[in-house]
Amino acid sequence: MSLNYTTVRLWWNGERGQAQCDGIERELRQVPTVEGVDIDQIDYAPELRCFLIKRKPYTGPADMEPPEIEAVKRWLHCFANAVKRELGMRS
Repeated sequence: MSLNYTTVRLWWNGERGQAQCDGIERELRQVPTVEGVDIDQIDYAPELRCFLIKRKPYTGPADMEPPEIEAVKRWLHCFANAVKRELGMRS
């Protein structure tokens, strides 16, 4: 699914990914480290009602639990604010 359809998204396919939040979008080259969430692969796209996570290699995807969703939301906002600071933008 294209990122053109979303404004908030975190996906990681095990090798690469993308983070998108608050008008900031960046390619990811390493797995995002989200406190309290084990990520092997993830596709979090609330606008598409997509909340899939694969927590460990060799397991199937599952729906994210509410605490995982909240942790990913926090991570995305922190990510966006850090990029904005780096670019000299206001948060």
